[in-house]
Amino acid sequence: MKDVGFGAGPTLKEQLLVFGTLSQFLRSGMSIVVGLDHLREQAGRSLEQRLSRTHEEITRKGCTLCAALKVGFPGISPYSLAVLEQAETTGTLDKALDRLANEAKGGLERRGRLIRDLAYPVF
Repeated sequence: MKDVGFGAGPTLKEQLLVFGTLSQFLRSGMSIVVGLDHLREQAGRSLEQRLSRTHEEITRKGCTLCAALKVGFPGISPYSLAVLEQAETTGTLDKALDRLANEAKGGLERRGRLIRDLAYPVF
């Protein structure tokens, strides 16, 4: 089943991958730029292009992660951007990324339960 997102924003699976992996990289002492490089190597084509735009914004223009994600993932939720902006200001980016990854994981689980519950009467 294809994962369908709304608008141009990242899907829940993409959010889980990007936020969760970047959080782990930050906790291990890796920079955001290097972490985005590693993610780009692992990602599928669509996500790779978005990560490349995000990486370019940070390296060439010196943007924050929040500002770069606005360019790389144009439909990203205002909530996620607000959380990331606050975390960059307070120095808790790894925790905020972890929180956003957990919320995406919860969303995927809820969606899976909903689909399963809706499909149950069919069988």
